[in-house]
Amino acid sequence: MSDLPGAEPKAETFVLVEVVSDHGAEPTIEPLCDFDGEWPATNRAPGLGVGDIAKARVRREGIVIETLLARGETALAKMYRLAAQHGLNPLFPVDVMRETKGHCDAPRIDDPRLLDLTALPFVTIDYESSRDLDQALYIEALPKGFSVHYALADASFYVRPGSALFREALLRGASYYLPGLCVPMLPTELSEGLISLNPGVDRRSLVFRLELDDAARPVRTDVVRARIRSRAKLTYEGVQQLFDDPTSSPLVGREFTPSLELLRTVGVKRISAVEAANVVRFHRINVEVQLVGTGGLAFEMVGESRNAVEQYNEQISLLCNAQGAELLDREEAAPFLQPIFRVHPAPEHAALEKLARKIEEWVCWKGLEPAVWVWEPRRESLAEYLRRLPSDGELHRLVRALSRQAMLLNHPSRYSSQPDPHFGVGVPAYSRFSAPMREIVGIFTHKELIELLGARDAPLAALDDEELREQVIAAGNRSKHTQSRITKATNELVLDAMFAAELEQPRHERPIRRGTVMGLRQHKLYVLFDDPPIEIKLYTFDLGPHARIDPLEIALVEGTASPICLGDRVDVRLKAYENRRRRWVFEVVATLEVDEGQRCASRSPSSCSSRSRRRWRSPRGPSRFPTPSPSSSPGSGSASCR
Repeated sequence: MSDLPGAEPKAETFVLVEVVSDHGAEPTIEPLCDFDGEWPATNRAPGLGVGDIAKARVRREGIVIETLLARGETALAKMYRLAAQHGLNPLFPVDVMRETKGHCDAPRIDDPRLLDLTALPFVTIDYESSRDLDQALYIEALPKGFSVHYALADASFYVRPGSALFREALLRGASYYLPGLCVPMLPTELSEGLISLNPGVDRRSLVFRLELDDAARPVRTDVVRARIRSRAKLTYEGVQQLFDDPTSSPLVGREFTPSLELLRTVGVKRISAVEAANVVRFHRINVEVQLVGTGGLAFEMVGESRNAVEQYNEQISLLCNAQGAELLDREEAAPFLQPIFRVHPAPEHAALEKLARKIEEWVCWKGLEPAVWVWEPRRESLAEYLRRLPSDGELHRLVRALSRQAMLLNHPSRYSSQPDPHFGVGVPAYSRFSAPMREIVGIFTHKELIELLGARDAPLAALDDEELREQVIAAGNRSKHTQSRITKATNELVLDAMFAAELEQPRHERPIRRGTVMGLRQHKLYVLFDDPPIEIKLYTFDLGPHARIDPLEIALVEGTASPICLGDRVDVRLKAYENRRRRWVFEVVATLEVDEGQRCASRSPSSCSSRSRRRWRSPRGPSRFPTPSPSSSPGSGSASCR
């Protein structure tokens, strides 16, 4: 756009910059991300406005603006600033880009050591917007069972310990996703180019070959380094259309169509196996924030449930990760391997017992049928309980609220050097092989698995594997927290944009949003809107001077015309913005009446407590979590509020 005067540089680098102005002074360019070096004195930007974000080449003598990335106060510019606030930089150092170019110039995809699987009709299935394609699959039927080929991008071949690429990936820990902006762990020339399993081109891959029995249970697993060629980049929606309406699908009659049909068969069987193992399957809603308008002018939030195809594909991915962990955890592999596992502790017995008591009190509060809604852990697992609950009509709100309460019992998963169980997946050991271009842990676990195969390509240049593993674990755990903070900050920006517009309207004209009470805690009610599916907090001191939540945190017992209970449907309207606490204030417009027995009854907490029968404390023995008695059936117990 502009090339400021200056001689040819002796050294240069690329940096993300922002145009700033101080008290009406002429706009100047300042680095948006950390800059290691002396900032040039010549730092003007003709043609750019205050707030603009650009990619610039920094020379000792001046600055060259390479690309305008976002204008001023657009939503996209806010995303660049948010990324920079969390220490994330979409650009890469010169030495990293030099290595990247070297790999692109000599990709070594024709390596004779690779098993040639290009004849198999692999396909990738992902979101429409995905560009870093790290998983491809091909499934065929066996006389008794199935053969699953699951190809993963071979990032560890190019990103090796001791290289500039590995050091930068370790520093970043993962790729980070913001609306309209991805801060990749690897340069896009690799993550969206050479390493990505793009259609119609040969690619290096690490292929899991799983033999499954008729029930889709693993019988044998091996892993090979191979060369594959994906036939197509498919989407979850496109494959779902094939299943729902084959007559209108362009995927009918293709080379890979039989494999897709088997994906459905295997996926259904794997889900049944997971349910039989009493793994709690939470039905999540994907909430995606998109940028709309020219140049990413504004935010738009979209929420939708995951379709069946996404869940089928997830089951294959989970199975490969579990099988890979089993390979790394073999005793004979231990002496020279440094595996990394993802562990997820089960909820404590006391926490499950507390939830069971809370559910019984809640059933009493709402006047629900105890035989249907009370959970008796001695008779059924938490997974069976949630799975059998009725969810027709407005009952889905009650089930959603109960699922949230169950989800809150979960400990966060983390990376560890120890192969402890993963409660959320229901396996004794679990690793992460399925995101090799987006997680440093994926690159390291691939490296370890390849060493197990006896194909050690290069020794570590300076670090012992054990020391390096600890650094990778720390980076992986840190990146999870960073992504969580980014997502939270992004949602706050979206809410600010949405509610600021509503605040401009007269109070009686502001939209009334319907939602579900998902939880109550101390002085807060958590309400999940139906549309868009985002959660807001209602504070008791905003609802009235006498508003309070009962000690069991089941209902708001004062401050409204009638109690508001966990799982109730409510109408909420924006009331004001409080500058001092920097928060939005809402009011409950109405508690909508629903079918009798689904709204919170006017009870006191003590009245339910004194009349509830806790069958799990009966003389028949202590509770067992989470496995139910094989001789009992779900829903056979009862409790009373007589």
